[in-house]
Amino acid sequence: MCAPQLNRHLQELTCKQTQLDINNEANEYDVTDAFSVLYDKMQTNHNQPTTWYHLMDRRNDAALMLCSTLTGIKHQIRAHLAFGLQTPILGDHKYSHAEYLAPQRLPKSLLEVLNIRQSKVRYISLHLHALSLHLHVPPSSSSSPSSSSSNEGFFDFVRSFDNSHSNNNITNNKFIKNPFKFTAPLPNHFRGNLKRIGLKLPHYLKYLH
Repeated sequence: MCAPQLNRHLQELTCKQTQLDINNEANEYDVTDAFSVLYDKMQTNHNQPTTWYHLMDRRNDAALMLCSTLTGIKHQIRAHLAFGLQTPILGDHKYSHAEYLAPQRLPKSLLEVLNIRQSKVRYISLHLHALSLHLHVPPSSSSSPSSSSSNEGFFDFVRSFDNSHSNNNITNNKFIKNPFKFTAPLPNHFRGNLKRIGLKLPHYLKYLH
C-alpha cells in the first residue's frame, strides 16, 4: 500500500526507471507472464534488479499495488517505489525521505481516514506484505557441486513435498518451470487500514482476507 497515490498505471520499474503503460482495467494478471517478462529483462540488463508492479486500486491519496520480482535485493521494492516513483509504502519511514531519516509525512485526507495525527504517524507499521512466493527447486541431479550442504538440505526438504503442491500451468521457461507456490493472508493491521482507506482487493485476491 503506497502513499501518496499514483496518478497513472505503470507496469515496470528498473534501476534505470524504465516505464511501460498498461491497460486501466484491474483484471487478473498472469503471474507466469510477469515472471517471464522479468526473467527476459534480467537477461537483457545483465541481472539488473527489476520490479514489475500493477496498480489495483487508489483512494484517499493512497494506492494499492501488486509487485513481483525475481531478484532478492534487500529493500528492492521499497527503494524502487520510494525513489523511482516517489510513492513510498505506507509506514516506510526509512525510505520516505531521500536525504534524511524521519517519520513519513502523510497527506491530510489520509490522516483523516486513518484517524491519526501526523505526530503519531511514526507508529504506523510497514504496509508491505509477501502474499506469494514462487520457489523453483532444481532436480537433485542438477545441484551445483559448489552448493553448501545446508542449501542442499533445504532443497531436499522442499522436494519432499508432493508434486501436487507445484503449479503445473507454468510456462516452459526452464528458469521458472513448475515452481512451488506459497501464499499468506494479509495481517490484521493491513486489512484494517485497507477498509479505513476504502481500498479494495480485486476479486481474484479475495482469499487474502
